[in-house]
Amino acid sequence: MTTVLVVGVQGYLGTIVVEELPQRGWNVLRGGRHSDSSDDFRLVDLDKPSTWNPALIDVDIVISTVPHPELPLERHILESGGLLLSPATIPRSSLQKLTTLTDSARGTVIPHAGLTPGLGHLLAAELLRSHPQASEIAIGMTFSARGAGGEGIGWTFSHFAEGARSKTQVVPLPPPMNDRICGAKSLANEGWLVDDRWPPVQRLEFCMAEKPIPGFTRRLIPL
Repeated sequence: MTTVLVVGVQGYLGTIVVEELPQRGWNVLRGGRHSDSSDDFRLVDLDKPSTWNPALIDVDIVISTVPHPELPLERHILESGGLLLSPATIPRSSLQKLTTLTDSARGTVIPHAGLTPGLGHLLAAELLRSHPQASEIAIGMTFSARGAGGEGIGWTFSHFAEGARSKTQVVPLPPPMNDRICGAKSLANEGWLVDDRWPPVQRLEFCMAEKPIPGFTRRLIPL
């Protein structure tokens, strides 16, 4: 049976992954930076390298749901060996730093292995293959205030902060969403597509599932 260590189980995305994998027949270990007395828990603090190797004993695959800007665990796996999947959203600037290790890499790291941008990335690539003369592509995302947590709050908030200064438009979505005001930012900076120069226009459009927006701000700002 394949043993998987899920890092970030005390966050929203990690919780979802841990609930799903046992149903697929995988042996799941839970990793996080806050101590837990459960038998299936292993301490993994991305800012404390001493916790990494003990947590990786007898682990076949690591799934890291923590979008740490320096990607320390990804670097460790590349240098030491093993396989790591990251369903978290990782900026292009962080991914480019990993390329310096590829020539001497002993392990494998697969970024963007989740629904967003993973599946969205594949769909976008297929659309572009079908329309090689395309001059523009847009990928839409809907955020929920109920799902924001941990590092994801900062990533999500950065989208809305930039969107407040950029052009918005009303996008008709299916019920029960209906019309939503969507912001936009450059997709090229996110590193979701292989070529950040083609097509010339790459947009990430985003809106809130809840209405009105204050529900989101209440979640971001502790009262």
